[in-house]
Amino acid sequence: RDPLWSRGLGDVYKRQGEGRIYPIRPVPARDIRDVCGRVSFVKRKALYAGRSRDAVACRRRSGFRDGMIEADLTELTGKRFGSTRRVGEPLESGRGRRSPDGGKGASAPVSCREWVRGLMFRRGGTGCRTRECDFNSCRMETYDSIKKAAEAVSGQVLLARRTLHANPELSFEERETSRYVADCLREAGIEFRPIAGTGVLARIEGRGDLRRCVVLRADMDALPIEEKTGLEYASRNKGVMHACGHDVHTACLLGAMLVLKRMSERIEGTVFGLFQPGEELCPGGASLVLAEDPFRDYEVAAFVGEHVAAEIPAGRFGFRAGQYMASSDELRITVRGTGGHGALPHTLTDPVVAAAAIVTSLQQIVSRNADGTVPTVLSIGRLIADGATNIIPPTVEMEGTLRTMDETWRARAKRRVAEIAAGTAAAYGVEAEVKISDGYPCVVNDPALTARARQIVGRLWGADRVEELALRMTAEDFGSYTKRYPSVFFRLGVARTDGPTGGLHTSVFNPDERALDYGVATMAALALELGH
Repeated sequence: RDPLWSRGLGDVYKRQGEGRIYPIRPVPARDIRDVCGRVSFVKRKALYAGRSRDAVACRRRSGFRDGMIEADLTELTGKRFGSTRRVGEPLESGRGRRSPDGGKGASAPVSCREWVRGLMFRRGGTGCRTRECDFNSCRMETYDSIKKAAEAVSGQVLLARRTLHANPELSFEERETSRYVADCLREAGIEFRPIAGTGVLARIEGRGDLRRCVVLRADMDALPIEEKTGLEYASRNKGVMHACGHDVHTACLLGAMLVLKRMSERIEGTVFGLFQPGEELCPGGASLVLAEDPFRDYEVAAFVGEHVAAEIPAGRFGFRAGQYMASSDELRITVRGTGGHGALPHTLTDPVVAAAAIVTSLQQIVSRNADGTVPTVLSIGRLIADGATNIIPPTVEMEGTLRTMDETWRARAKRRVAEIAAGTAAAYGVEAEVKISDGYPCVVNDPALTARARQIVGRLWGADRVEELALRMTAEDFGSYTKRYPSVFFRLGVARTDGPTGGLHTSVFNPDERALDYGVATMAALALELGH
């Protein structure tokens, strides 16, 4: 009934039932002071501890199963909500403490942000319950807790990785993979729902504004490669292999979600675990995820992805702010002529010779049309002329890829492909049909978010474990996320020291499994820290 509580402080209220109080939307202390100075304990408790109707409605629209996992915080709040202190005075676990000058001057309610942050680290252990709690030491205690939790689930993560590696599935066919992921999440009590056909979207809710979220992403699909590692857990599916480390990505995200489930009281907002299908096949699973727009009712603070790096030793990490990976478009060209006897080329129009000329002519796009400062690659990787020693076929098919780091030039380069193919074919008296499938956009890491992530990983493992990445002309559909949300995509080192690692997309790729613990703890730490 008090009009002071309707002045833009948000739609908050006290949830009734069993006397439980749930914090949902913290309001900065300055807003409270502006309204009524020193707020009474009862009013402040009601303000901080309400559940937003908007958040409830958001939950209903999101499509998750009922049955939220909520912590009873009544015993944690107590009179702590009613404490007062001087502005700028350190926070402690009991009521407000007086400043060294004896408490003269104006005092103010404890900032909600400071209270939540203090609660976060006080829950971590006894080391932060002293009156002189240092924020950095509290953070390190949290990091230690993350490492211990990651170590506790390392057996499950290793089992998950080997199970997934032995049962790889191609893009958009990850049915058994998603079923396995769902079983692991269900056993851990983590809510989830299907997404993008064969994907899984998991969610863990913490405290504070549940509409603010961090999304952790892992891809799940394998490649059409026959494995030749000779491992006891090698692929059981002939001609299919996890040769790009997606089994590692999925296992690390599973482990991170298990860790975050154990530490859910420290999560600020909501953490999503996106187990995405079809990264290796255009148009990419990311486009299907975004088509469903699952985060439309959320404020995405960070979208995080990791990828194994065969050239970086296990236990090390790579980051790069800004442009990192190239765009990727798929080229398909069909050259049509008139086939015939190989000994009588003067009686036909040879599509084989024309196709060879098109392959070489297309390289002029890179050498003569592209700005020298813009990285560009055009490669033809497949050319099929299905004739014989004395037979010239009537058609030739070729496929390739176009990569670049500039979206404006990318559009122009695709037009040049069609122009050069058509012009060269006409010169040889044949026809060329050009189809260009729009692929993935460039991966562009948010500079501020990347700087924060580097700092977090440096504190977690040591600054000497973090290195600067070079530009890569490889592509990732994670670029679709970077166009819409603040994102960071980093590299997890998996190079072995006890033998060859093999390269990505090869039949002998064998990453160091010690990297799993590093990947799990790092993803969990980024989820906890970037949510603030």
